[in-house]
Amino acid sequence: MQSIDGVFDIILVFTFITFYGTIAWGLIKYSKRQSFRLWAIGLLIYSVGALQGGFLSETVLAPQDLIAVIGMFIGSTLILDGTRLSGNTKIRYHTYGIGSILLTCYLILGLIFQIQFQYIFIPLGFHIASVCILASKSVIGLENIGDSSKWWLFSGLVSIAVSWLIFPLTILFPELYLWFILMQSMGVIVTASSMLTLFTRTVTNNLETQYNVSQILSGLIQHDIRNYIQTAHHALELTEINDVMESHWISIATKVLADAGHFVDEMRDISVSLNQESNTYEKIPLSSVVNKAKDRVIMEYHLTTEQIQIQLPVDMMVENSRLIDELLWNIFDNAFKHGSPALSIQGKSSDNNRGIELEITDRGNGLPEHIKNFLNSPDALSKPDQPLAGLGVILIRGIASLRGIHLVVSENVENIDVTGTRYSLKFH
Repeated sequence: MQSIDGVFDIILVFTFITFYGTIAWGLIKYSKRQSFRLWAIGLLIYSVGALQGGFLSETVLAPQDLIAVIGMFIGSTLILDGTRLSGNTKIRYHTYGIGSILLTCYLILGLIFQIQFQYIFIPLGFHIASVCILASKSVIGLENIGDSSKWWLFSGLVSIAVSWLIFPLTILFPELYLWFILMQSMGVIVTASSMLTLFTRTVTNNLETQYNVSQILSGLIQHDIRNYIQTAHHALELTEINDVMESHWISIATKVLADAGHFVDEMRDISVSLNQESNTYEKIPLSSVVNKAKDRVIMEYHLTTEQIQIQLPVDMMVENSRLIDELLWNIFDNAFKHGSPALSIQGKSSDNNRGIELEITDRGNGLPEHIKNFLNSPDALSKPDQPLAGLGVILIRGIASLRGIHLVVSENVENIDVTGTRYSLKFH
């Protein structure tokens, strides 16, 4: 009988290429967040390097190991940047360049002095392990994703980290190298597959939230436009009853119709922001975003500047987004709409300086328990038993979910008395 080992090899190679191509296409297509995009690109580059180092290289150090070293370093560092999200990655190009040069020199020294290959890969391995541990901690903090996707991704990253932690033992126990390769392969496959599942789940959740909020806006426009038209109609009717006040009622009707036009423009801008995924990652100071909402609410409610106290470090940066503007505006608006005499806004770094936490405290005597539960539930808009809540409350929950902002709403307690509401927003 003719040997079919060659056929099996061809099938395995074809299966791998198909799997890898599908995963790569999916990761790039569905990585809509900046952090996810860096994770996707980093994992793909890392996997190419790992393939070269683990399967195509010899058991001794060889020049082609440079592909493995550089690929795994750049890939893991991209994942680190995605986890930290420390601004525009262009400022990190020097890190990739310097790191690659140092690793290349280290590899050349290893080739010249015929150093055992494990010693060359151990420093890189510790870097990769630390990156995977940081990324796995970040995965646990993701909300509105789904526990199964998070835990599979967590397990894949941990597998890669553990494999590199046991890698130095292969110097003393060469038979462990096969277990290292096995754990690496399983870790990369599980990480890539679960990452794709997580990305698609995120896109699906965002589309559902966009649809729900868009439906709310549509209903609001229909309802409020009818009110504007009815008010203008009644004002014009009064001109026929009282000729003396004709100019007064016409002026009111004109103002109401102008307000209706501004209302439609505002709703259109919000709808566009909700239904278009932002492709720009420009960062602006958080203070400018907060001050924009502050000026708007002061004008709306005729407040004094002393009624809104702001304490923000000048170096805090957030994504430039109309949705974040609307989120802060609705929180401020709800506070003063429900009788709060003042508002306090404070900012601080969170998660070891990798994120920003904004705390907004009002004195509006607190929110009902069912409204707080609604705001604290990331998937509240997809639940069939939504509470009766105003548009502002619904937009706060919906926009926070869309922008990946961790929102926690609690009571503001002073001297055992509930004096208002505390909003905690974490930007990653």
